Amino acid sequence: MMMQPPGSDLLEQYLDSIQRLILTVDDPELKQELSDVSDALESGSITLGTALFWEHNEARKILRKAFSDADFLIIRLEK
Repeated sequence: MMMQPPGSDLLEQYLDSIQRLILTVDDPELKQELSDVSDALESGSITLGTALFWEHNEARKILRKAFSDADFLIIRLEK
């Protein structure tokens, strides 16, 4: 059995969530932006932090929604 790195399941959920949201977008430019981010995340070219602060405003909103939809957001408050 092959071991996956911690968080890889969450990343897969996030990528799946992005793909579902891409299907709801009508704007071809926005679809391309989201596809580019998804591909870059999957290949490891960018980090989640980069995706969540993507330059394209509309794409960034959808990427953050996908992040939330994938239950990826875990907040720890530490002093």
